[in-house]
Amino acid sequence: MNAVRFVVILLMLAMLPATGHAKWWIFGQSENEISTRYLYLNGVSYDELGDKVTIYRETLENGQVVLRGKAATSSSAVGSVQVSTTNKESWEKARKTSDGSFEYAFRPETGKSYVLYVKIIDTTGKTNDVDATRKEIVISDQNISTLVRQAMDELIAAYRAEDPARFMALIGEDFAADPTVLDRAIRRDFTLFDNIDLRYTLNNVTAANGKIYVGFTFSRKLTSTRNSQTLTDKGASEFIFSLGEKGPLVSSMKNPLIFGLSDASNVATGTVNTGTNDPVIVVTSNGDIITQPFTDAITTIDNGGVVQTGFDTVESGSFILDNTGSCFQPGFVFASQEVTCTWTGDINLEINLMFIKNGIGVQNLGSGGINSFSQAPAGGYAISDGTGLTAFTVEDNIGNTFAFQMPDGKYALLEVVSYTDLGGGNTRSTYRFAYQTNGTRNFR
Repeated sequence: MNAVRFVVILLMLAMLPATGHAKWWIFGQSENEISTRYLYLNGVSYDELGDKVTIYRETLENGQVVLRGKAATSSSAVGSVQVSTTNKESWEKARKTSDGSFEYAFRPETGKSYVLYVKIIDTTGKTNDVDATRKEIVISDQNISTLVRQAMDELIAAYRAEDPARFMALIGEDFAADPTVLDRAIRRDFTLFDNIDLRYTLNNVTAANGKIYVGFTFSRKLTSTRNSQTLTDKGASEFIFSLGEKGPLVSSMKNPLIFGLSDASNVATGTVNTGTNDPVIVVTSNGDIITQPFTDAITTIDNGGVVQTGFDTVESGSFILDNTGSCFQPGFVFASQEVTCTWTGDINLEINLMFIKNGIGVQNLGSGGINSFSQAPAGGYAISDGTGLTAFTVEDNIGNTFAFQMPDGKYALLEVVSYTDLGGGNTRSTYRFAYQTNGTRNFR
């Protein structure tokens, strides 16, 4: 019976047309999905723009419209990316990298309409849904960015003045998140932040569907009211404004937020793909102000401000400071876990006195060992000025654990394990350490 079945299968294969024999082996790839992981038109999310888009000439960098994206396929590789600005009458190749990222730019004429399509071709010859990428673009000479700048300047001025009524007057009734949530979030910002210094650069202004899409970069510096620590960050973000009788009013904000950080998960609608992993200021669920790399920060925001901690973000171990050889004033750097010489560490030992580097905060947590402490204190640190005012005697603190607050907002723990006086000013001491890399105070 098996032999008969085998013969039947061979006969069926023999009856297939030649074209069938050429392609049967790629069965399954025919359903290969081709899409974009992200697509931006002059820095604005392509999907959020409507069918017809107005771009203001004054905002064009070097007078160009720029399309950036990253192509993706479910199985095969991306072969090429082509763009048409002539309603499919002609096509031009976009610049593409090996990971599927691509860029296409063209210099438009004012008042002329451009019908844009994006075609992604994989190595089997299949394409994406090209018609779904259609956009009609018109270039305008209207000076709308002046209105946007005035609105942005007024928002920042009200925020820095800690005036919630003045700030919320610039928020539209159609604000995508609940306006009361934003109001509550900025009021909490005011209790957590001091000395807010916020600057921005307007990169692009695009209009579609009655909305104004604004892309900008920012730099920020503020002081935590909890521990007087100064934090800085920078990044790229996006607002959407509605243009009404009162001028531009904010209808949505994206992460990374510049306002309402205290409840970012409920204030922001979406995240701007910055393409970098620069540190971002985050307010945690317990009110701590930290900086985290961009990807970690977005994870924390998505978790409602709860930081995912654990030993995977804690560097720990032990080290010895020995000044019996050529290494005078041995020290230790927490971030690199490096033993140094000649006063170049975060902590530096001179015979039996441990000196703390200028700008680092220190606090003696007492006995119990490093594993007894799951969290570094939020405050109470003595900030070193580089002299002996914050130094401690090693031999008098065997078994004690010290907490350190770094100038960049990171925290470390240090336990004095042993100390030996070898005579002649020579000593040897052993320590355990833990360094939290994610910017939180948590060590468990």
